[in-house]
Amino acid sequence: IPVLISATAMPIVTRLSVTVEGLYLIPVAFGTTLLLLLYLFGVAVLSNGRFTVDNVATTFMTTVYITAGYCSVIFVRDATVVVGESSENIGKYIFLLAFIGAWITDTFAYFGGRLLGKHKLCPDISPKKTIEGSISGIIFCVISFLVYGLILDKGFSQQVNYFALAALAVVASVVSQIGDLALSMMKRRYGIKDFGKIMPGHGGLLDRFDSVIPVATVLAVFCELFEALGINIVSKIL
Repeated sequence: IPVLISATAMPIVTRLSVTVEGLYLIPVAFGTTLLLLLYLFGVAVLSNGRFTVDNVATTFMTTVYITAGYCSVIFVRDATVVVGESSENIGKYIFLLAFIGAWITDTFAYFGGRLLGKHKLCPDISPKKTIEGSISGIIFCVISFLVYGLILDKGFSQQVNYFALAALAVVASVVSQIGDLALSMMKRRYGIKDFGKIMPGHGGLLDRFDSVIPVATVLAVFCELFEALGINIVSKIL
């Protein structure tokens, strides 16, 4: 129950952190995460072996990693920059990169692997993934980011830094593939094919968003890091 409460509260706090003055997301999230971990260890200690350290690690990882990943989409979507005396919601352009990067990488890594794949990437985790497919995913992710930047430039009059956008695409594509492989490793560890049955033929929702989560998380961390350093991340990307 505390895990479900924590997972439910995370997106609400993330959204309120933008609208409620004085509500700081990072300290709240940090403190809540530590309390959740302590609670899970407490359950393990008092469960007489029914709830193991392995259960603690899996529950903590899935709760924090998955929920924080989805919350990162909200966090980036609400990102604003100060322009003169007013603020502008530039996050409405940036957050779409999480979906573009993940899904383009996944799609073209698959087709690139089918057409060109000869060398296995991580055979113990995902036997069908290849190095050639991985490189194809990165290349087309860069192309898609540049096309998206061109749309913003010509269609929405945004100043676009194409070099920085291409560099971000490489990072997004790599972490997208790591996220996909990480959850594939978890599936193999527990002997399951899909995370759910809500989408026949596609697995659960997590199977469709396993690559989006790490990309959104990286975007959120970059936004927060550059803001802390006094650097406008938008000027570095868009």
